[in-house]
Parts: sequence; structure tokens; C-alpha cells
Amino acid sequence: MIFEVGKYYRHEAGDAMHILADVETTMWGSCLLAERAILGALVPVSKSEEAVINWEEITEEEWFALFHVEVPEDVSIEDFTVKFVGRI
Repeated sequence: MIFEVGKYYRHEAGDAMHILADVETTMWGSCLLAERAILGALVPVSKSEEAVINWEEITEEEWFALFHVEVPEDVSIEDFTVKFVGRI
């Protein structure tokens, strides 16, 4: 398994991240860009298979639950992400 853009992952120690993009950086070269839940920061992530050790994929609902954000029942997660979370 490798990390994939657009997916969410949780580490066995409790942190979680959302892989946002595949980027080319000056400092790290080709890597993935992720937002980390506990750090509250954007971080580079390796594309290697070794990088996924102790990480498991989680759902978007599990990701939002980490921030105590509840999606209203009459709104899809996609609409909620764009209309509500995107404004924060």
C-alpha cells in the first residue's frame, strides 16, 4: 500500500492526515502534501511503501470527527466540505 491523494489515514499513535496533493518541492523533491490533524500543519509525506507503516486508511467521516465537525443530515459531505469547511 502507498498513500493516495484525496484519502485519509490514521496512525496507530493517534495522529491523522489527509493527503492533499502530489507536489514537486525545492527541499524534498517529489513528495505528497498532507494536512496533519494533531500538528495542524501542512507537511511533506514520502511516496514510499515504508512511509505507510503503522498508518491505516480512514473514512472522510472519521476524519471530520477528529475536529468535532458534524455534517448535517440533509447535506452531502462533498457540499459540506466546499460550503462550510472551505470557509474556515
